[in-house]
Amino acid sequence: MDIIDIFQTLGLKEDEIKNITDQFFKTKLDLANSLSEEHQYLLNKKIHQEEVQNYLSNFDDVELTEEELMYQTIDIVYAKIMFLASIGMEINKQNQKFITLNEKDFYKIFGITTEELLKLYPYNEYEKNIKLK
Repeated sequence: MDIIDIFQTLGLKEDEIKNITDQFFKTKLDLANSLSEEHQYLLNKKIHQEEVQNYLSNFDDVELTEEELMYQTIDIVYAKIMFLASIGMEINKQNQKFITLNEKDFYKIFGITTEELLKLYPYNEYEKNIKLK
């Protein structure tokens, strides 16, 4: 259940939910902008880790630690998963190590760069398709 579902169970209308979430994100942005650069960096890393964990929850067997996700963004994880699936690799606990490989090692094994992956499998397109459903 996400935040929109929670608001809907409270009987709020779509425009009321949008207003509340807009206010929330503005407050969050104001707070984030008032942080030091180091704290902003750490906050962004945490946000990226949460996005990745949420996406990975679609795969029952995949469990990555915070440390494993430290240098991963949702864009990269999505692109790697889509690529691995396209070559017939099942996304499971045994193969999850490929998701967290650094760029150099991923290229050595699969012959494709992160830049190429991101062009082939843009996460923002996936997000748009999800929102249309």
